[in-house]
Amino acid sequence: MINLNNVNIYQEFEDMMKRQDLNNADIAAVTGVSRSAVKDWRKARKIEDKRLFQIANAFDDERFSLAVVCYSYGYQAIFLNMLDRYRGDDLSLLIGTQKEDLDSDSAIKGLIEELSKKNPDKSIVKGYLKQIIETIGMMLSSVKKIATEQNIPVQQIF
Repeated sequence: MINLNNVNIYQEFEDMMKRQDLNNADIAAVTGVSRSAVKDWRKARKIEDKRLFQIANAFDDERFSLAVVCYSYGYQAIFLNMLDRYRGDDLSLLIGTQKEDLDSDSAIKGLIEELSKKNPDKSIVKGYLKQIIETIGMMLSSVKKIATEQNIPVQQIF
């Protein structure tokens, strides 16, 4: 898989291991590899791409799950910053998604106005596009959290 974005998936993996207080044996158990294989990944600072969704599905860690989606599908790391704005429970994420969606509606209106001009201001266009991207990130995070709680693997959603 080619990484088309700026998500440092290895660092996200290490951070998730710290947040979840995991060790190599925990990762080995969910990926079906040996502890020494996990040790080798960590030493090389490289995780096999095919193992990322296994790890994300095994542990309730929204940030790592979203990082895997961003990394795998070429989305920008900006999505990961959305998680810092809201609490991690379902209701907060859904309310955050709705708020971001309303903000995105305003951004789309503004973007249409700006693009209708003879010479659109690129910095204004960029700001509107950023807001729309943030909405997508919030929606992804909400979907992943609810899917996990409903025991629906991420791969079945995409």
